[in-house]
Amino acid sequence: MNGKVTIRHRESDSDAEADIFDNVTLDDFQESQATWRPVLWGACAIMKLTGQPLPLYKHWDWTTKAPALTRLDVSFFGLKCEGRLQGLMKADTGTLYRCRTESQTGQELVYVDYVETAPWNLQTYMEALGRKRLYSGVGVRLMQAAVELSIDNELKGRVGLHSLPDSEAFYHKIGMTPHERDKNKQCLMWFEFTPENAQSFLENYK
Repeated sequence: MNGKVTIRHRESDSDAEADIFDNVTLDDFQESQATWRPVLWGACAIMKLTGQPLPLYKHWDWTTKAPALTRLDVSFFGLKCEGRLQGLMKADTGTLYRCRTESQTGQELVYVDYVETAPWNLQTYMEALGRKRLYSGVGVRLMQAAVELSIDNELKGRVGLHSLPDSEAFYHKIGMTPHERDKNKQCLMWFEFTPENAQSFLENYK
């Protein structure tokens, strides 16, 4: 699942061509550690001083997920623009999680286990550093890849995930259905795409 997509360059308010790809390698994970983490940790240091809540994923290390690169039931996606890694996602097609929406209860889905956008694309962290956000739309393109993966696996676009608190607004915005907080998953909110709202999502974010 490789191809060209557009994301938005914020300063020029214009479309930027990006590459989305599913042949993610350890090199991509290492790039995220080398380029994303210093920016994120720098922003977190300032946010801590000003009493702002810190992201729960600040400790993530994508290189620890390298053993899953060879698994047939796991897909990794990356997005690059102007030669720089802008986002990563891990999606599981062999998950034991099932749909919770009444019309889809018990149906299989693609489970988005991890998804992350480079910190220079997130307003909160750039404001802390006194800088402007670089791109928008990276998360949308990665979630589109998850829906397309679901369709390719004959799951009709069904996708589920547990959202970190500071990402809940994003999943509401793109039309995912929220459910109860999962006591077995750090009380994170469960969100899912039904076939109907997955199709609406693809149509609304072409």
